[in-house]
Amino acid sequence: MKRLIQHTKSLKRSFLLILVMASTHLVSGCSDSDDNNSMSKQAVTISGSAIKGTLNSAKVEAISAADMSVLGTTQTNNEGEYTLEFEKNADQDSGLILIKVSADEDTEMICDADKCGSVNNGDTVTASDLSGLELMTTLTLDKSTNSTVEVTGLPVNSLTTAATEVITNSLGGSVLSTLTGPDLSKLQQDASEVVLSSLGVSDRSLDIFSAKIPDATKIEAGLSASFSNQQKNAATQLSILNAAFAG
Repeated sequence: MKRLIQHTKSLKRSFLLILVMASTHLVSGCSDSDDNNSMSKQAVTISGSAIKGTLNSAKVEAISAADMSVLGTTQTNNEGEYTLEFEKNADQDSGLILIKVSADEDTEMICDADKCGSVNNGDTVTASDLSGLELMTTLTLDKSTNSTVEVTGLPVNSLTTAATEVITNSLGGSVLSTLTGPDLSKLQQDASEVVLSSLGVSDRSLDIFSAKIPDATKIEAGLSASFSNQQKNAATQLSILNAAFAG
C-alpha cells in the first residue's frame, strides 16, 4: 500500500511536470508564431511616373481593388515621379492593386496638348483647372519569402487609365482579391489590345502598362538613348495619343 501511494505521488509529479513543459511549449509556440507574423511582413516600394503632361504635386495612392482600402499614399515631384511605400503580408497574394494619381489643391500640370482649356501647349495648368483629373494603372504583388519587394518604372497615364477601366469593368469584386501576376499579365495584354485598336494603332504588341511614355512637350528628351528606331516611333506615337486625351 505504501508503495502504491509513493507510485501515485510519483505519477502526479510527472503529470505536473508534463503540464509545465506543455504550457511552456505553448507559450513558446505563441511567441514563435508572433515572431513569424512580424517577420512575414514585406516592405513594398513602388516607383514610376505620372504623365498627362507632367504632373507636379499630384496625389498618388496604392489601393486594394477588392475593398478600396488605401495601402499607401505619396505625391509626385516636379518631374511627375513618385515613390510609394507600404507593407503587406508576405504569405498572401495582394490581389489587384490600383495605383491612382489624382489632382488636389497643390497639383500643377504641364499642358501637353495643343490647348488645355485656355492654357497653351507647354504652359502650366493650375489646380483650379485640374479638378476631377484621375489616372490609374494596375499591378499585383504575389506572395513570396522576400522581406522587401520593389517595383520600378511603373507608368501612370491616360492610356493605362483606359486599359485599367477595361480590366476592372470586366471583373467581379470576388475576383479582384484573388488575382495573381500571371492572371493580370494576360488581362493587361488583352486590355492593351482593346485600347490600341480603338485608337487605330496597328502595332497591337505594344504594352501600355510598361511602356515609358515621355511628356509630349519634350518627346525627344524623354526617349531613351538605348531605344531602337522602332521603340522611339512607338513611344512617340503613344505620347501623342496620351496627350490627345486632354484635347
